[in-house]
Amino acid sequence: MDKKSEFKAFVKNNPSLIKYVKNNEMTWQKFYEIYDIYGEDESVWNKYIKNDIKDSINKDFPIVR
Repeated sequence: MDKKSEFKAFVKNNPSLIKYVKNNEMTWQKFYEIYDIYGEDESVWNKYIKNDIKDSINKDFPIVR
């Protein structure tokens, strides 16, 4: 599998990245460049993926006070 196909599979597994492109916070080119350099290294992608996981958990399980 070539790098471009690997990146597409990575995005498919992490659809939350789409939000950043749609909101003009990132471009596919910038995401691809990060992927090309670092691959799927969690420490690089935490900024984009972990925050979305926290947001979805908070929506599904709001804090009751």
